[in-house]
Amino acid sequence: MTESQLSPIAFDIETSGFDDDAVITVAGFSHKLGESLVLNTAGQDNIDRKRLIGTLDEHSSETVQLDIVADERGLLNTIASFVTKQIDGDRHYLTAFNVETWNGGFDLPFCRTRFLQHDMSWPFGDLAYADMMQIVDRFDTKGHSDLVGVYDALLTDET
Repeated sequence: MTESQLSPIAFDIETSGFDDDAVITVAGFSHKLGESLVLNTAGQDNIDRKRLIGTLDEHSSETVQLDIVADERGLLNTIASFVTKQIDGDRHYLTAFNVETWNGGFDLPFCRTRFLQHDMSWPFGDLAYADMMQIVDRFDTKGHSDLVGVYDALLTDET
């Protein structure tokens, strides 16, 4: 299989912070067929799923799959299921910003820690990934580090 036949799958997580008790609150994958999101509600049962999906659909031109789970273990199970059922290491690779670099990164190391703390198997195996952090750092973002500021600096010249 040639490199051009490989399909990227974007991956990102959001967390409740950086402390030892921080958990993954949202995980997402973006791929050719759309977006797959997992929301950890931390036990809240008053989530308006229909409204949330409607809002997500407004911001996506693709199909959005939303899984709502009550806790981090459920989120990790959903990630593991997606990775093992939907990602083929011979055809796909992960791509993200600050996913993992030599001696650094965030998303995969944080996920690895959470899978270990829940005594769960690591689902990503030897899946290849591309970390976009080094590429983006090469651009002049005119001092902006927030998403909107970087977007404006790189794409719209509105700084």
